[in-house]
Amino acid sequence: MSDLTPEQQTIAAWLTANGIDPRDVPLDSELTTDTGPDGTRTIRYTTYVRDTQTGYIVASRYGTPEIQRREVPLLTAETLSEWIAAHAPAAP
Repeated sequence: MSDLTPEQQTIAAWLTANGIDPRDVPLDSELTTDTGPDGTRTIRYTTYVRDTQTGYIVASRYGTPEIQRREVPLLTAETLSEWIAAHAPAAP
């Protein structure tokens, strides 16, 4: 992931800390967090669909990657914006 910008590296670290493989999340994926009525905090995001046997990203019949929306528990204490504020490298 060395070809990522510092901000993308910070986002990738947050995804990883929350059990999400950043390589599966398109760069234009909308990452949102929500708190349910029972207080459970979740992350909603778009991910590439991978073939369960080969691990390759599945292509649609139009040749574009298949994507789907997922929702997973927020494992870190911080939302993405809080994580960026706490962990982003200082501007020069």
